Amino acid sequence: MKDIYQYFVEGDDEKRLIEVLKTDMRLIQPGKIQVLNVVQEKLTDLKLRVLSEGTILIFVFDTDAGNIDILNENIRKAKKSSRVKNVYCITQVKNIEDELIRSTDIKHIEELLDSKSKSDFKRDFIREKKLKQKLAAHSFDLNMLWCREPQPPYDKIRNDSSIVKNKE
Repeated sequence: MKDIYQYFVEGDDEKRLIEVLKTDMRLIQPGKIQVLNVVQEKLTDLKLRVLSEGTILIFVFDTDAGNIDILNENIRKAKKSSRVKNVYCITQVKNIEDELIRSTDIKHIEELLDSKSKSDFKRDFIREKKLKQKLAAHSFDLNMLWCREPQPPYDKIRNDSSIVKNKE
């Protein structure tokens, strides 16, 4: 039986990145994507009940904010569910912007999409129709994305990004 992946991502910008990485670039495991900030919001019984049997959960979250206790509670709850095969975490050190700078040749996040400001960047990123091409134009390197281990209090959470990255 083929593995079923369910990504729970912090926000719409992470959702957009995962969509492009899995569909347009085929660099990560395919799966459903849902916005749920697992370091701020509690996983509900309903969200777990609607999962297919044997689903692998992937929690994608920033490490510059949030609550480690909520994250740990979400991991425990998910692992107890009979529908969940496994739970993996992808830690964004410190946030998605830092990850994109690290994995491309840009120095400032605004350079990726020629955004006027950091706040404009998020909007531009979500709306960008040619994100694959923009990433490629800036020498995107999947090996540099999600490659750092987080600082306390997230240092006890293992970064499992290698689980979802397709082997080249």
